[in-house]
Amino acid sequence: MLQCLPNHVFVKICDNLCYQDLESLALSCSKLESLVHQPAVWTRFEVPQSWILSDVSKFVADSRFKCLRTVDIRKEKKTALSTQELNLLFQYFRKNRSIKRLRLENIDLHDVPGFPLASSILHIPILILDNCHLTAEQLTCFFRELNMCEALTTLSLSGNNLEFVPSHFFTQLPNNCYSLNLSLTDLKTDQITGLLSNIHPESSVLKELDLSDLDLSNIDDLCLQTAFTTLESVKMSNAILTEEGKKTIFSFLSSNQHHLKHLDLSGVSLSDLDENLLAMVLKNINNVVLSNTWLSLAQFLAIIESLSDETLIKDLDVCGNSLLNEVTCENLLEGSLYLNTLNVASCHISTEVLLEFIQVQNSEDSKFKLVLFEGDYRDKQMKKILQASSCIQLNKTELPLYFDENSCQYYEEKAGPILLDESCRLER
Repeated sequence: MLQCLPNHVFVKICDNLCYQDLESLALSCSKLESLVHQPAVWTRFEVPQSWILSDVSKFVADSRFKCLRTVDIRKEKKTALSTQELNLLFQYFRKNRSIKRLRLENIDLHDVPGFPLASSILHIPILILDNCHLTAEQLTCFFRELNMCEALTTLSLSGNNLEFVPSHFFTQLPNNCYSLNLSLTDLKTDQITGLLSNIHPESSVLKELDLSDLDLSNIDDLCLQTAFTTLESVKMSNAILTEEGKKTIFSFLSSNQHHLKHLDLSGVSLSDLDENLLAMVLKNINNVVLSNTWLSLAQFLAIIESLSDETLIKDLDVCGNSLLNEVTCENLLEGSLYLNTLNVASCHISTEVLLEFIQVQNSEDSKFKLVLFEGDYRDKQMKKILQASSCIQLNKTELPLYFDENSCQYYEEKAGPILLDESCRLER
């Protein structure tokens, strides 16, 4: 019966089958096998990186995978592929016009010539090329070709050394990407200035910008302020900012002349900021990450006390701020009235306060989650109570680790992040 169905109907049916079911169906008869092995049936699957890297030639030759929408190859440390394997992969990327998302992480691409690299992947809307050891020649060619293509949805070049790329290419990036990640890239002041000064409400498509782990101390205050005018998401985690720069940013944000929905300043000391200014700004941003920012208890309480039904903030992350160890149950309960999540992992809040909070909060009909880190609690009984509580989200995976957080030479082998889990599976 299935053999008699039109191809497009058969493909629709296959969309509801998992990998194992498709393989079983293919064994039924030769007709169904040919139908099941159509590229359109397999386009939604994510082929495991282990399968791809075990035999690249077999992967690119498999007709089932000619129209994959996603290719994700991530390694924990620098991985070099042979010239032949790289050629095969980039030929595959160039031919597959269905691909929507490509992620290559810790894959050494420095041997791929600049133009073939750019021309093979710039039709892909979501490009993540983190820690790929890209050369200045490759990057220059990439940015030049990018100016002649449609704007990318996402471009991430985190961990590649961009300091030798001509500055004028960065002036065009606000028009070429909706989301841009330039963290850990050793960008120079003139490159960052060229990027920020060309973010204009009328012409720029850029909405999300990540400048984490960069030196922003020499950026003009007015230029920094410009970055927040039209952007919806700004990440400056572990960035070097002057005290004046921080005050300029928060003073501008207090005017509410911005569209910011997400702000990440984790790792940036905010201890000297006025608590009322901090609270005034953060209450009008949907998602705020202030982990390891040396927040004082007074600053945290000012944020909590500023919350109301009119405030926009829904998710607040203050993990790793040890000065919040004197937070009370009342403070947590007040936050639960207006927030969706509050991350206080590794803030050393006492077990007595947590137990009292759980007792009260579990009796409420609320979707609020207090986020904690499982590794902070060694007592088995306490861990069971936290795991059983509906108002607690107990994270089991630690934050990504780095071999050397002080390193700024990201083209060295030891500069890449260690990813603690492998999530690339063959799934629907």
